[in-house]
Amino acid sequence: MMPQSLAIISNVFPPEKRGAAMGIWGSIVAVGAVLGPIIGGLIVTHYAWEWVFLINLPVGIVAIFATLAIVPESTDPLASRSIDWGGILLSGIGIFSIVYALIEGNSHGWTSPLIIGMLVGGFALLAAFVWWERRVPDPMMKIELFKLRNFWVGNVISLVVAFGMFGIFFPITIFLQSVLGFTPIRAGLSMIPMSLTILMVAPLAGRLSDRIGARWIIVTGMSLMTTGILLIIARSNLDTTVWTLAPALAVCGAGMGMTFAPMTAAAMREVPPRISGSASGIINTTRNIGQVLGIAIMGTLLQNRLNAHAADQLANLPLAPDVRANISHLLAASRFEDIPNALPPAQADLLPQVFLAVQQAFVDSLHNVFFVAALACLVGVACALMLRNVVVPVTPANRSHDLPAKEAAQRELARVAD
Repeated sequence: MMPQSLAIISNVFPPEKRGAAMGIWGSIVAVGAVLGPIIGGLIVTHYAWEWVFLINLPVGIVAIFATLAIVPESTDPLASRSIDWGGILLSGIGIFSIVYALIEGNSHGWTSPLIIGMLVGGFALLAAFVWWERRVPDPMMKIELFKLRNFWVGNVISLVVAFGMFGIFFPITIFLQSVLGFTPIRAGLSMIPMSLTILMVAPLAGRLSDRIGARWIIVTGMSLMTTGILLIIARSNLDTTVWTLAPALAVCGAGMGMTFAPMTAAAMREVPPRISGSASGIINTTRNIGQVLGIAIMGTLLQNRLNAHAADQLANLPLAPDVRANISHLLAASRFEDIPNALPPAQADLLPQVFLAVQQAFVDSLHNVFFVAALACLVGVACALMLRNVVVPVTPANRSHDLPAKEAAQRELARVAD
Protein backbone atom coordinates (compact mmCIF):
# COMPACT_ATOMS: atom_id res chain seq x y z
CA MET A 1 0.00 0.00 0.00
CA MET A 2 2.77 2.47 0.85
CA PRO A 3 4.39 2.47 -2.63
CA GLN A 4 1.00 3.02 -4.25
CA SER A 5 0.32 6.04 -2.05
CA LEU A 6 3.48 7.75 -3.28
CA ALA A 7 2.71 6.79 -6.89
CA ILE A 8 -0.77 8.32 -6.58
CA ILE A 9 0.69 11.55 -5.14
CA SER A 10 3.18 11.74 -8.03
CA ASN A 11 0.39 11.32 -10.60
CA VAL A 12 -2.26 13.55 -9.01
CA PHE A 13 -0.12 16.52 -7.93
CA PRO A 14 1.99 18.67 -10.26
CA PRO A 15 5.76 18.69 -9.60
CA GLU A 16 5.74 22.09 -7.89
CA LYS A 17 3.19 20.88 -5.32
CA ARG A 18 4.48 17.37 -4.62
CA GLY A 19 6.73 18.43 -1.75
CA ALA A 20 3.78 19.91 0.13
CA ALA A 21 1.63 16.85 -0.62
CA MET A 22 4.33 14.47 0.59
CA GLY A 23 4.80 16.62 3.69
CA ILE A 24 1.12 16.13 4.55
CA TRP A 25 1.55 12.43 3.76
CA GLY A 26 4.45 12.31 6.23
CA SER A 27 2.46 14.12 8.93
CA ILE A 28 -0.38 11.61 8.60
CA VAL A 29 2.16 8.82 9.11
CA ALA A 30 3.24 10.68 12.26
CA VAL A 31 -0.38 10.70 13.49
CA GLY A 32 -0.29 6.92 13.27
CA ALA A 33 3.02 6.92 15.12
CA VAL A 34 1.36 8.96 17.91
CA LEU A 35 -1.80 6.89 18.17
CA GLY A 36 -0.27 3.44 17.60
CA PRO A 37 1.82 3.13 20.78
CA ILE A 38 -0.91 4.72 22.92
CA ILE A 39 -3.73 2.51 21.64
CA GLY A 40 -1.41 -0.51 21.60
CA GLY A 41 -0.40 0.20 25.20
CA LEU A 42 -4.03 0.44 26.26
CA ILE A 43 -4.90 -2.82 24.52
CA VAL A 44 -2.04 -4.90 25.93
CA THR A 45 -2.64 -3.41 29.39
CA HIS A 46 -6.28 -4.50 29.56
CA TYR A 47 -6.58 -7.32 26.97
CA ALA A 48 -4.56 -10.14 25.43
CA TRP A 49 -1.81 -8.91 23.10
CA GLU A 50 -3.46 -10.64 20.10
CA TRP A 51 -6.10 -7.89 20.11
CA VAL A 52 -3.45 -5.43 18.87
CA PHE A 53 -3.79 -6.89 15.38
CA LEU A 54 -7.58 -6.61 15.26
CA ILE A 55 -7.40 -2.79 15.36
CA ASN A 56 -6.53 -3.02 11.65
CA LEU A 57 -9.98 -4.37 10.74
CA PRO A 58 -12.15 -1.25 11.25
CA VAL A 59 -9.36 1.02 9.96
CA GLY A 60 -9.00 -1.14 6.86
CA ILE A 61 -12.74 -1.22 6.15
CA VAL A 62 -13.00 2.57 6.36
CA ALA A 63 -9.91 2.93 4.14
CA ILE A 64 -11.37 0.64 1.47
CA PHE A 65 -14.53 2.71 1.08
CA ALA A 66 -12.61 6.00 1.27
CA THR A 67 -10.22 4.81 -1.45
CA LEU A 68 -13.07 3.79 -3.75
CA ALA A 69 -14.78 7.14 -3.24
CA ILE A 70 -11.80 9.52 -3.37
CA VAL A 71 -8.68 8.10 -5.04
CA PRO A 72 -8.55 8.41 -8.85
CA GLU A 73 -7.34 5.57 -11.04
CA SER A 74 -3.84 6.07 -12.45
CA THR A 75 -3.21 3.07 -14.67
CA ASP A 76 -0.19 3.22 -16.96
CA PRO A 77 -1.53 2.59 -20.50
CA LEU A 78 1.86 1.18 -21.55
CA ALA A 79 2.24 -1.18 -18.61
CA SER A 80 2.65 -4.90 -19.18
CA ARG A 81 0.33 -7.32 -17.41
CA SER A 82 3.12 -9.82 -16.77
CA ILE A 83 4.65 -10.37 -13.32
CA ASP A 84 8.40 -10.57 -12.84
CA TRP A 85 8.39 -13.79 -10.82
CA GLY A 86 12.14 -14.25 -11.24
CA GLY A 87 12.85 -10.83 -9.74
CA ILE A 88 10.44 -11.45 -6.87
CA LEU A 89 12.06 -14.79 -5.96
CA LEU A 90 15.68 -13.62 -6.32
CA SER A 91 15.21 -10.42 -4.31
CA GLY A 92 12.95 -11.96 -1.68
CA ILE A 93 15.13 -14.99 -0.94
CA GLY A 94 18.31 -12.88 -1.11
CA ILE A 95 17.08 -10.31 1.41
CA PHE A 96 15.68 -13.04 3.66
CA SER A 97 19.04 -14.86 3.70
CA ILE A 98 20.99 -11.75 4.69
CA VAL A 99 18.53 -10.68 7.38
CA TYR A 100 18.34 -14.20 8.81
CA ALA A 101 22.12 -14.36 9.06
CA LEU A 102 22.31 -10.98 10.79
CA ILE A 103 19.63 -11.88 13.32
CA GLU A 104 20.85 -15.42 14.07
CA GLY A 105 24.59 -14.73 13.91
CA ASN A 106 24.93 -14.49 17.68
CA SER A 107 23.14 -17.73 18.44
CA HIS A 108 24.80 -19.85 15.72
CA GLY A 109 28.19 -18.13 15.74
CA TRP A 110 29.39 -15.68 13.10
CA THR A 111 31.89 -18.19 11.67
CA SER A 112 29.41 -21.07 11.48
CA PRO A 113 28.87 -22.57 8.01
CA LEU A 114 25.14 -21.74 8.18
CA ILE A 115 25.65 -18.01 8.81
CA ILE A 116 28.50 -17.64 6.31
CA GLY A 117 26.53 -19.60 3.74
CA MET A 118 23.40 -17.46 4.24
CA LEU A 119 25.39 -14.23 3.90
CA VAL A 120 27.30 -15.34 0.81
CA GLY A 121 24.19 -16.85 -0.74
CA GLY A 122 22.11 -13.77 0.01
CA PHE A 123 24.55 -11.37 -1.65
CA ALA A 124 24.96 -13.74 -4.60
CA LEU A 125 21.19 -13.84 -5.08
CA LEU A 126 20.97 -10.04 -4.99
CA ALA A 127 23.73 -9.83 -7.61
CA ALA A 128 21.76 -12.33 -9.71
CA PHE A 129 18.67 -10.16 -9.16
CA VAL A 130 20.42 -7.11 -10.66
CA TRP A 131 21.64 -9.24 -13.58
CA TRP A 132 18.12 -10.58 -14.14
CA GLU A 133 16.48 -7.14 -13.97
CA ARG A 134 18.80 -5.86 -16.73
CA ARG A 135 17.63 -8.60 -19.10
CA VAL A 136 13.97 -9.33 -18.34
CA PRO A 137 11.55 -7.49 -20.71
CA ASP A 138 9.39 -5.98 -17.95
CA PRO A 139 11.43 -5.89 -14.71
CA MET A 140 9.93 -5.21 -11.29
CA MET A 141 12.81 -2.78 -10.63
CA LYS A 142 13.64 -0.35 -13.43
CA ILE A 143 17.45 -0.22 -13.31
CA GLU A 144 17.51 2.93 -15.45
CA LEU A 145 15.99 4.87 -12.55
CA PHE A 146 19.37 4.72 -10.82
CA LYS A 147 20.82 6.89 -13.58
CA LEU A 148 18.93 9.78 -11.94
CA ARG A 149 21.29 11.16 -9.29
CA ASN A 150 18.59 12.38 -6.92
CA PHE A 151 16.80 9.05 -7.13
CA TRP A 152 19.73 6.85 -6.12
CA VAL A 153 21.00 9.34 -3.55
CA GLY A 154 17.48 9.57 -2.09
CA ASN A 155 17.40 5.78 -1.78
CA VAL A 156 20.73 5.73 0.06
CA ILE A 157 19.48 8.43 2.45
CA SER A 158 16.24 6.50 2.97
CA LEU A 159 18.19 3.35 3.87
CA VAL A 160 20.63 4.97 6.32
CA VAL A 161 17.92 7.08 8.00
CA ALA A 162 15.67 4.06 8.48
CA PHE A 163 18.67 2.06 9.69
CA GLY A 164 19.63 4.69 12.24
CA MET A 165 16.21 5.72 13.53
CA PHE A 166 14.37 2.40 13.54
CA GLY A 167 17.46 0.74 14.98
CA ILE A 168 17.00 2.81 18.17
CA PHE A 169 13.23 2.31 18.57
CA PHE A 170 13.56 -1.35 19.57
CA PRO A 171 16.28 -0.85 22.24
CA ILE A 172 14.67 2.27 23.70
CA THR A 173 11.38 0.42 24.15
CA ILE A 174 13.16 -2.31 26.14
CA PHE A 175 15.02 0.38 28.11
CA LEU A 176 11.82 2.21 29.07
CA GLN A 177 9.86 -0.89 30.06
CA SER A 178 12.43 -3.38 31.37
CA VAL A 179 15.08 -1.06 32.86
CA LEU A 180 13.02 1.93 34.00
CA GLY A 181 9.88 -0.10 34.72
CA PHE A 182 7.49 1.91 32.51
CA THR A 183 4.14 0.34 31.67
CA PRO A 184 3.45 -0.25 27.95
CA ILE A 185 1.12 2.75 27.75
CA ARG A 186 3.56 5.01 29.58
CA ALA A 187 6.34 3.92 27.21
CA GLY A 188 4.05 4.74 24.28
CA LEU A 189 3.25 8.16 25.71
CA SER A 190 6.97 8.83 26.16
CA MET A 191 7.46 8.79 22.36
CA ILE A 192 4.80 11.45 21.72
CA PRO A 193 7.29 14.39 21.54
CA MET A 194 8.99 12.79 18.55
CA SER A 195 5.74 12.06 16.71
CA LEU A 196 4.23 15.49 17.40
CA THR A 197 7.26 17.31 16.02
CA ILE A 198 7.14 15.15 12.87
CA LEU A 199 3.45 16.02 12.58
CA MET A 200 4.16 19.75 12.76
CA VAL A 201 7.42 19.95 10.81
CA ALA A 202 6.79 17.55 7.88
CA PRO A 203 4.14 19.66 6.05
CA LEU A 204 6.22 22.83 6.47
CA ALA A 205 9.38 21.10 5.23
CA GLY A 206 7.55 19.61 2.27
CA ARG A 207 6.09 22.97 1.24
CA LEU A 208 9.47 24.68 1.71
CA SER A 209 11.19 22.08 -0.50
CA ASP A 210 8.88 23.12 -3.35
CA ARG A 211 10.19 26.68 -3.05
CA ILE A 212 13.91 26.33 -2.34
CA GLY A 213 14.71 22.71 -3.16
CA ALA A 214 15.35 19.78 -0.85
CA ARG A 215 19.12 19.59 -0.38
CA TRP A 216 19.68 21.99 2.50
CA ILE A 217 16.43 21.04 4.21
CA ILE A 218 17.55 17.39 4.26
CA VAL A 219 21.07 18.34 5.41
CA THR A 220 19.53 20.31 8.29
CA GLY A 221 17.13 17.48 9.11
CA MET A 222 19.83 14.82 9.16
CA SER A 223 22.02 17.06 11.32
CA LEU A 224 19.14 17.49 13.77
CA MET A 225 18.61 13.72 13.86
CA THR A 226 22.28 13.20 14.67
CA THR A 227 22.10 15.85 17.38
CA GLY A 228 18.90 14.36 18.79
CA ILE A 229 20.42 10.88 19.06
CA LEU A 230 23.47 12.28 20.85
CA LEU A 231 21.10 14.09 23.23
CA ILE A 232 19.29 10.80 23.87
CA ILE A 233 22.65 9.26 24.79
CA ALA A 234 23.30 12.12 27.20
CA ARG A 235 19.83 11.84 28.76
CA SER A 236 19.63 8.02 28.99
CA ASN A 237 20.56 6.82 32.46
CA LEU A 238 18.94 5.12 35.44
CA ASP A 239 17.34 8.42 36.50
CA THR A 240 15.74 9.16 33.11
CA THR A 241 12.15 10.43 33.15
CA VAL A 242 9.66 11.26 30.43
CA TRP A 243 10.49 14.93 30.80
CA THR A 244 14.26 14.60 30.61
CA LEU A 245 13.97 12.50 27.44
CA ALA A 246 11.31 14.66 25.74
CA PRO A 247 13.60 17.44 24.35
CA ALA A 248 15.95 14.91 22.73
CA LEU A 249 13.03 13.03 21.15
CA ALA A 250 11.57 16.31 19.91
CA VAL A 251 14.86 17.22 18.19
CA CYS A 252 14.93 13.77 16.54
CA GLY A 253 11.33 14.21 15.42
CA ALA A 254 12.06 17.63 13.91
CA GLY A 255 14.97 16.11 12.01
CA MET A 256 12.82 13.25 10.71
CA GLY A 257 10.09 15.68 9.67
CA MET A 258 12.63 17.73 7.72
CA THR A 259 14.10 14.63 6.06
CA PHE A 260 11.51 12.12 4.90
CA ALA A 261 9.09 14.29 2.91
CA PRO A 262 11.74 16.44 1.11
CA MET A 263 13.86 13.33 0.48
CA THR A 264 10.95 11.47 -1.10
CA ALA A 265 9.93 14.52 -3.12
CA ALA A 266 13.51 15.02 -4.37
CA ALA A 267 13.88 11.35 -5.31
CA MET A 268 10.55 11.26 -7.17
CA ARG A 269 10.71 14.72 -8.79
CA GLU A 270 12.53 13.70 -11.98
CA VAL A 271 10.88 10.29 -12.31
CA PRO A 272 8.54 10.00 -15.35
CA PRO A 273 4.95 9.74 -14.10
CA ARG A 274 4.23 6.49 -15.93
CA ILE A 275 6.92 4.60 -13.95
CA SER A 276 6.33 6.38 -10.64
CA GLY A 277 4.83 3.20 -9.21
CA SER A 278 8.08 1.30 -9.77
CA ALA A 279 10.11 4.23 -8.39
CA SER A 280 8.04 4.60 -5.22
CA GLY A 281 8.14 0.84 -4.74
CA ILE A 282 11.95 0.93 -4.81
CA ILE A 283 12.06 3.81 -2.30
CA ASN A 284 9.71 2.06 0.12
CA THR A 285 11.55 -1.24 -0.26
CA THR A 286 14.84 0.52 0.46
CA ARG A 287 13.32 2.10 3.56
CA ASN A 288 11.95 -1.24 4.73
CA ILE A 289 15.32 -2.90 4.20
CA GLY A 290 16.90 -0.13 6.27
CA GLN A 291 14.39 -0.75 9.05
CA VAL A 292 14.97 -4.51 9.03
CA LEU A 293 18.76 -4.14 8.91
CA GLY A 294 18.62 -1.51 11.66
CA ILE A 295 16.65 -3.77 13.98
CA ALA A 296 18.77 -6.83 13.09
CA ILE A 297 22.22 -5.21 13.29
CA MET A 298 21.43 -2.95 16.25
CA GLY A 299 19.83 -5.89 18.06
CA THR A 300 22.93 -7.99 17.45
CA LEU A 301 25.19 -5.14 18.58
CA LEU A 302 23.06 -4.67 21.70
CA GLN A 303 23.39 -8.35 22.61
CA ASN A 304 27.16 -8.28 22.12
CA ARG A 305 27.64 -5.16 24.20
CA LEU A 306 25.28 -6.44 26.92
CA ASN A 307 27.44 -9.52 27.40
CA ALA A 308 30.59 -7.40 27.62
CA HIS A 309 29.20 -4.71 29.92
CA ALA A 310 27.38 -7.23 32.13
CA ALA A 311 30.65 -9.10 32.66
CA ASP A 312 32.32 -5.85 33.73
CA GLN A 313 29.49 -4.78 36.04
CA LEU A 314 29.10 -8.19 37.69
CA ALA A 315 32.83 -8.76 38.15
CA ASN A 316 32.84 -6.95 41.50
CA LEU A 317 30.07 -9.10 42.97
CA PRO A 318 30.83 -12.40 44.78
CA LEU A 319 29.09 -14.60 42.21
CA ALA A 320 30.17 -17.91 40.70
CA PRO A 321 31.25 -17.74 37.02
CA ASP A 322 28.30 -19.86 35.86
CA VAL A 323 25.86 -17.58 37.73
CA ARG A 324 27.40 -14.50 36.08
CA ALA A 325 27.16 -16.17 32.67
CA ASN A 326 23.51 -17.09 33.26
CA ILE A 327 22.63 -13.55 34.34
CA SER A 328 24.40 -12.12 31.28
CA HIS A 329 22.43 -14.50 29.06
CA LEU A 330 19.12 -13.46 30.63
CA LEU A 331 20.04 -9.80 30.26
CA ALA A 332 20.91 -10.22 26.56
CA ALA A 333 17.50 -11.87 26.07
CA SER A 334 15.78 -9.01 28.00
CA ARG A 335 14.44 -11.56 30.51
CA PHE A 336 14.83 -9.30 33.55
CA GLU A 337 12.02 -11.07 35.40
CA ASP A 338 14.01 -14.36 35.43
CA ILE A 339 17.17 -12.86 36.96
CA PRO A 340 16.09 -13.43 40.62
CA ASN A 341 15.80 -17.17 39.92
CA ALA A 342 19.37 -17.22 38.61
CA LEU A 343 20.78 -16.38 42.05
CA PRO A 344 21.47 -19.17 44.55
CA PRO A 345 19.10 -18.95 47.57
CA ALA A 346 22.03 -18.18 49.85
CA GLN A 347 22.86 -15.05 47.82
CA ALA A 348 19.33 -13.67 47.49
CA ASP A 349 20.39 -10.59 49.45
CA LEU A 350 22.60 -9.61 46.48
CA LEU A 351 19.58 -9.15 44.23
CA PRO A 352 19.42 -5.30 44.53
CA GLN A 353 23.12 -5.03 43.63
CA VAL A 354 22.69 -7.47 40.73
CA PHE A 355 19.73 -5.52 39.36
CA LEU A 356 21.66 -2.26 39.60
CA ALA A 357 24.60 -3.87 37.78
CA VAL A 358 22.50 -5.27 34.91
CA GLN A 359 20.56 -2.01 34.56
CA GLN A 360 23.80 -0.06 34.27
CA ALA A 361 25.10 -2.63 31.77
CA PHE A 362 21.99 -2.07 29.65
CA VAL A 363 22.43 1.72 29.76
CA ASP A 364 26.07 1.43 28.69
CA SER A 365 25.11 -0.93 25.85
CA LEU A 366 22.32 1.41 24.80
CA HIS A 367 24.83 4.24 24.46
CA ASN A 368 26.99 2.09 22.17
CA VAL A 369 24.03 1.25 19.93
CA PHE A 370 22.80 4.84 19.74
CA PHE A 371 26.28 6.07 18.84
CA VAL A 372 26.24 3.77 15.79
CA ALA A 373 22.82 5.18 14.88
CA ALA A 374 24.24 8.72 15.10
CA LEU A 375 27.07 7.71 12.75
CA ALA A 376 24.51 6.35 10.28
CA CYS A 377 22.72 9.70 10.29
CA LEU A 378 26.05 11.46 9.69
CA VAL A 379 26.47 9.30 6.59
CA GLY A 380 23.04 10.56 5.55
CA VAL A 381 24.26 14.17 5.91
CA ALA A 382 27.16 13.43 3.56
CA CYS A 383 24.80 11.80 1.06
CA ALA A 384 22.37 14.74 1.21
CA LEU A 385 25.18 17.08 0.08
CA MET A 386 25.27 15.09 -3.18
CA LEU A 387 21.65 15.91 -4.09
CA ARG A 388 20.91 18.22 -6.99
CA ASN A 389 18.86 21.10 -5.60
CA VAL A 390 16.00 21.08 -8.11
CA VAL A 391 13.27 23.72 -7.90
CA VAL A 392 10.41 23.12 -10.33
CA PRO A 393 8.73 26.31 -11.60
CA VAL A 394 5.00 26.45 -12.22
CA THR A 395 4.41 25.95 -15.96
CA PRO A 396 1.42 25.02 -18.11
CA ALA A 397 3.08 21.64 -18.72
CA ASN A 398 3.17 20.96 -15.01
CA ARG A 399 -0.49 21.79 -14.69
CA SER A 400 -1.30 18.81 -16.91
CA HIS A 401 -0.99 16.73 -13.74
CA ASP A 402 -4.20 18.37 -12.52
CA LEU A 403 -6.13 16.69 -15.33
CA PRO A 404 -8.29 13.70 -14.58
CA ALA A 405 -6.25 10.51 -14.56
CA LYS A 406 -7.72 9.11 -17.76
CA GLU A 407 -7.06 12.29 -19.78
CA ALA A 408 -3.55 12.59 -18.37
CA ALA A 409 -2.84 8.97 -19.33
CA GLN A 410 -4.07 9.62 -22.88
CA ARG A 411 -1.76 12.63 -23.19
CA GLU A 412 1.19 10.62 -21.90
CA LEU A 413 0.44 7.87 -24.41
CA ALA A 414 0.26 10.41 -27.23
CA ARG A 415 3.53 12.02 -26.13
CA VAL A 416 5.35 8.68 -26.10
CA ALA A 417 3.89 7.79 -29.49
CA ASP A 418 5.22 11.05 -30.96
